[in-house]
Amino acid sequence: MELDATALLPDGFELQSGLGITRSTWTNIPFIDPQTNQTINLDGRTAPFTPIYSGSLGLDWNHAVGGGYLVGGRVAATYVGRSYWDPQDSAYQSAYQLLNLGAWIQNGPWSVEASLKNATGTRFYTMYWSNWDTGAPINFANMNPPRWFTVTATVHF
Repeated sequence: MELDATALLPDGFELQSGLGITRSTWTNIPFIDPQTNQTINLDGRTAPFTPIYSGSLGLDWNHAVGGGYLVGGRVAATYVGRSYWDPQDSAYQSAYQLLNLGAWIQNGPWSVEASLKNATGTRFYTMYWSNWDTGAPINFANMNPPRWFTVTATVHF
């Protein structure tokens, strides 16, 4: 289920929100568990890489300041629920939240934008492999990118 809503507010503000809820479970599926080498039934377990919920909330602001200049800003929050990486529901990523910020100035064909992604420095795993899956002596995991600041200049011609 997904739900999105946008509201135009006074003084150049716009509020966006979104919510997604997923219930993705296995039915009667036999599976050989690599950790025990025994067959288990996945019935009722959660499908991998499927957060149980995700949501977003964003606030944009645009304002004309004269002389053809437009300035603006954005604050956006993202919420991601727990998700499992394996069919047997033994390894998972806990729920986490992200905060992104941005500001821009534009005049005619050019614009400059600055953005800060993951402003709070939230750490979470993007992928996980157990040593049972890889045959390696240790488990592997990829971390998300850290806080990231960028400045972009654009000219349209």
